[in-house]
Amino acid sequence: MHCFFRKMLLVILTLIPASAWAGFHVCNDTAQDHYVAIASKSHDAWRTVGWHPVAKSTCEFLLDEDLNSRFVYFRLLGVDEQFLHNSIKFCASNEDFSGTGSQECHTQRLAPKDFARVDVGRGTTDFSVNLSDFLRVQQREEVPVVSINAVFQTCRQQPSRGILCSFVGQDHEVITHLTDSTPRGVVRTLTRLHRGAPARISARVDVEILSTIEVSVEFVERRSADTAYEVLVDLQGTWVSQMDPNDSFIVDGATRRNAYLGAVTHQEFISISDECLDFEIDGLALYSWSQDVSGGLCYEIESLEEDVLTLRFLPGGRVLKYQRKPTS
Repeated sequence: MHCFFRKMLLVILTLIPASAWAGFHVCNDTAQDHYVAIASKSHDAWRTVGWHPVAKSTCEFLLDEDLNSRFVYFRLLGVDEQFLHNSIKFCASNEDFSGTGSQECHTQRLAPKDFARVDVGRGTTDFSVNLSDFLRVQQREEVPVVSINAVFQTCRQQPSRGILCSFVGQDHEVITHLTDSTPRGVVRTLTRLHRGAPARISARVDVEILSTIEVSVEFVERRSADTAYEVLVDLQGTWVSQMDPNDSFIVDGATRRNAYLGAVTHQEFISISDECLDFEIDGLALYSWSQDVSGGLCYEIESLEEDVLTLRFLPGGRVLKYQRKPTS
């Protein structure tokens, strides 16, 4: 449907004289109606206006005049978590509004909101954009709900996007932003989970980049403790290499901070499972990976006693022994 719509739109655009399309127009190639606010420059001043209705499978003019600035900015109403903006702020409101610029928004009874930037080029008289290019999820009803077993890490306040909660799965970090649309039961459960608690998440995946998945959570519950979780609990603390006392790491929740001579060299995520990549495992393995790297390292857990940890690095088979550092 979307492909057919775009092809038909291209045919129509080629048949209509350019002068008839002078301005900035938005084509809604998504499955739902949207409302659009626009920020444009006129007489050396920026003016913001909203909200323009753009029904699904239609195109609407937001500026019905020749473009006199290289950049045009716009914002969609009610899709903050899915909208791919450029963190460029203009004065706006969730109600119908008309404002100027990005300064002293409060005096206009408006607030600074994030807009997407469109580079229309220099000397351009007309330009069009597709809304789907600015949305993480175009067809939310077509995105299936998936179940993810993970370990809860933390919820923290972010300056620009509210509260961010993070989990660590078998080979991914899972993050979600709490919004007004987040089910209250999810918020209530997250406030009761402690760092390192096993959890089961039902969610829709919004975006996946390397080893990080951003999701919209619909349900979350604490999982029953299993052997893998018990091993993760036993790993908490500081471990010092028996071969090199300067080499150590600290396990905190589902993270591992590697250090040398007491200075942290890098941080990794870890998971405990009975499988690791394509290696044959007798028992459990520790899988570690970095946030900005695709892929990680496998260590078979040969033994975990009260104060001694023995790992076997895969695939080489090198045995690594660590001594637990007593807590002060």
